[in-house]
Amino acid sequence: MNEHAGDLVELGTVLGAYGVRGALRVRVASGRESILPSLVRVHLIDRDGVDRQHEIVSARWHGEHLLLALRGVDQREDAAALRGAAVSAPRSVFPPLQEDEFYWVDLIGCRVENRAGQVLGTVVDVDDHGAAPFVSVRAADGPEHLIPLVPAYLLGLDLQGRVLRVDWQTEWS
Repeated sequence: MNEHAGDLVELGTVLGAYGVRGALRVRVASGRESILPSLVRVHLIDRDGVDRQHEIVSARWHGEHLLLALRGVDQREDAAALRGAAVSAPRSVFPPLQEDEFYWVDLIGCRVENRAGQVLGTVVDVDDHGAAPFVSVRAADGPEHLIPLVPAYLLGLDLQGRVLRVDWQTEWS
């Protein structure tokens, strides 16, 4: 039984095996800002919903992906079988935040409003490809906006109310 089941936060996805010793190639949701490399244990939740805890033996960046070596995953075939698994950790192991800080994962599900009060959609993802992080915002009618998560566009965040206010127009995409 998983004592942290309601507390788990998805931090990445296993893309496949790396090397012959069973390392996992992981797409990390928040890029190099992730706490994942600093953790001692992770939960791997496979496509069938089976949750297994693993001790991290090593974690290192390889390009834009994290290579994770886990105790008990020692062969390439074992790692390959985990493709598509969610890599998660209990929220309770996250380092405490300062008053004006937040974790990117906290933005997912927030309603996004612009300066005029127009609802642009809901945050579905947060990513970083080097220059600046951005939020992916999906509108109710389907289109997705990519909005840079930088002070110039960020007007405010109400985590209690689940609202992200941005200086962004509906016609910008």
